[in-house]
Amino acid sequence: MKGSVLPKLPHNTGFSREYGIQRFIGVQDHQACDCISCLFRSLDMQAVISRLKGYDLEQRNLEYVFGKHLLRSQHDNHLYYDLEVLERKFKSLDRCVAEYMLVKVNLKNLTSQIDDSSERGKAVKIRLEAIDLDAVIAYEVDLFAPVELRRYLMQIKDEVLLDRLRYQVKESMTRTKEIMEVNLRGDVIHAADQLETLRYQRWILYAYNHSNFLMIDQLSSVREIHRDIFQAYLYRFLTPGFGQEEFDLQLLTDVVLHIHPRTLSEMLEEVPVLAVSEATRKGILGKASNLLRSHFVTGGFSGLRQEVDMKAQMLDSSSCFYHYEVFSLLFMVIAKMGCCTDDVRGISPDIINFLLADPKYFDQYMKTLSALIEHFGDAFSVSQFLQVLQAIIPKLESHHLKHDRIVKGILKSWRRHFPQEKIKEVKLIHQAVVNHMGGSNPEYLRLGHLWHITAPELQDVIVAELERFLDLDFNAHLFQCLVHEGVLAVDHKDYFSSYVKEQVAHNTPDGFWHSDGKLIRNPSIDNMAILVHRFDVPLYHPALLDIVGLTPYQSWLLNPDGFEYSGFEVLWLKEAFSVYFFKKLKGNVVVKATLEAYLKESFDEQLTKIYFKYLA
Repeated sequence: MKGSVLPKLPHNTGFSREYGIQRFIGVQDHQACDCISCLFRSLDMQAVISRLKGYDLEQRNLEYVFGKHLLRSQHDNHLYYDLEVLERKFKSLDRCVAEYMLVKVNLKNLTSQIDDSSERGKAVKIRLEAIDLDAVIAYEVDLFAPVELRRYLMQIKDEVLLDRLRYQVKESMTRTKEIMEVNLRGDVIHAADQLETLRYQRWILYAYNHSNFLMIDQLSSVREIHRDIFQAYLYRFLTPGFGQEEFDLQLLTDVVLHIHPRTLSEMLEEVPVLAVSEATRKGILGKASNLLRSHFVTGGFSGLRQEVDMKAQMLDSSSCFYHYEVFSLLFMVIAKMGCCTDDVRGISPDIINFLLADPKYFDQYMKTLSALIEHFGDAFSVSQFLQVLQAIIPKLESHHLKHDRIVKGILKSWRRHFPQEKIKEVKLIHQAVVNHMGGSNPEYLRLGHLWHITAPELQDVIVAELERFLDLDFNAHLFQCLVHEGVLAVDHKDYFSSYVKEQVAHNTPDGFWHSDGKLIRNPSIDNMAILVHRFDVPLYHPALLDIVGLTPYQSWLLNPDGFEYSGFEVLWLKEAFSVYFFKKLKGNVVVKATLEAYLKESFDEQLTKIYFKYLA
């Protein structure tokens, strides 16, 4: 597969100078490859589907089935039936002994993915479970395979190569971590760099998987190898004076295709930015465009519309979930690449067209795209945002959160980047209000975000619906968020009294939740104290005067000036995380003196910062 392998490995010809043979290796310029593997890695899913549709029944081979596997096309056990056709086609053909064995291995690996909810599915699963690969080697492969080929097929069957690679990658990762830890301590270590080893291991994994058309990349053991390879690169990147300078395009493509979103999110927590070259950045953004464009077509009498083949592919639930897992991972990587506004502006038309086409997607996988829209709002325009809202708001339904993250991302981005621009369309605002009726608290909070970008003369329409909802079934968290967002005033109607009553009711006697032997602070009173101090609610408010049953810490948090400091504990300052509360402590001589005495006896970095920022 042209252009699909990263590392440039030496190729031994087996000739020596004594043979009198002149050897010449010509390096070709890069050529685009249209094999299914390369199309898939370009994230042009529509091109993969088109290529698969181009196979006649007689032409279908291992690459065809492998392509369907890459798309995770598992509806009605179609992969099994495709492999079964190839099994019959290759059986007893000496020139196809390798293909036959690979089909058998893929059938065995397919066992856990079979839908056995029907009688037919149960029969398929029983048949796959009964496949004995050792018997296939002994009674079928041995008849036709040369010794070397037999040995290689045995290693595939026993996963010898995969186990060896897993061990080697783990060793490389461990060694890279050791080098990083030594350098972080300020010591000097003279050790072989693991970069070339990792590159070789990546090439071996890719060749083993794709050249053999092995349907193994969804296995947890293979995803673990990809995770460990990337973790090793991160260790090297974080090594002072010895770090990885840049992450290459193929590595990041492997990350997007093979690492679980939650796993990658945890791995990148301590990484502020993934250093990449300009070519790699353009490559990843190009793949994002390919992925987005797979969902829509433009032109013709119908204008913008969903791509028919891709729409049909997304009806397969396995394919759809995997596709949007890749989607989420891709935008997670883009967010970490240090992109500028112009970079995102290059793909903004594709993002908008994707949202306007409104294909089937899952809200939980839109988190990374929503964050990108919110952060890079100036890469878009008000007209683009309004166009998307005009398309989505009429489709909003209560208790149906398909569009939740995207809508919130656009609303927040509009407010942040275009604060002077407001929505003046009466019909759109009324439609938004009507479609939120009967919804949940998160949905009504979305109305709060819409309020900020609504023309002043229409904001009362939103406030009236929020009041109706709170009057019907008051919710303290929603009120609290609306007050912090500036949609409602803290003294709006008599909601604050209801808020205090609900927060106190949610409090626990000792101020903690007990979970699996752990103590987790109950935030009810903490959140109420933040609201009180931020908006200067007088402590003689009737709702606050009626509070009973608070712990000493909670009483101090709510009223630091009126607290009896004989029971004060310095470590409470580490629990009180609000800047609004710390501002209330300014000039409190008792807290200042107590903290000074504590720091003289025992240094604490967090308490020292609090002292110099708020009390000194």
